[in-house]
Amino acid sequence: MFRYSPRRWLVTMGVILLCAVPVVVVLSALQDKRWWETVLFYGPLAVVSAVMTRWSRKRQLRLPLRLTDTALEVATPDGGTLAIDYSNIARVRMHGWVEPRLTVEPVDPQLVRPPLKANHWFGRGRNKPYDVIVPLDRVTPGRATLRRELDQRISVGMTTPRPSSPR
Repeated sequence: MFRYSPRRWLVTMGVILLCAVPVVVVLSALQDKRWWETVLFYGPLAVVSAVMTRWSRKRQLRLPLRLTDTALEVATPDGGTLAIDYSNIARVRMHGWVEPRLTVEPVDPQLVRPPLKANHWFGRGRNKPYDVIVPLDRVTPGRATLRRELDQRISVGMTTPRPSSPR
């Protein structure tokens, strides 16, 4: 089972705070203000952004996906569970670095349990109407483990950009 990791969330927040320090210093220098004035000015904007991000992530349940013996189970945006048999998966792509996501394309959307509606998942980029998009940020045990497990279960395999090795 793949789940969200509180530890990865804490590491992400720590990295964001460490990256915010130089931004505050540069903004303070450019605007000729003290650092706390800059924090007081831009702080509410950062808090509102954080709350909105947290609210949008809260819609996705704690269980983003689970691999069973016969199917890939995904938590839907409305709180249910969507099961796609491995034999019904046409293509699986893992993409994105800052916002990693898994895109699953079923062969027949009507064989998915429950039947998949067109444009049920709204993702970035050019997606097909029946693509299932699962955010993978802060997912544990990790993307490499997920890729390996899916490769073992799906006969078609995954299409992912892999670094080319020198020959």
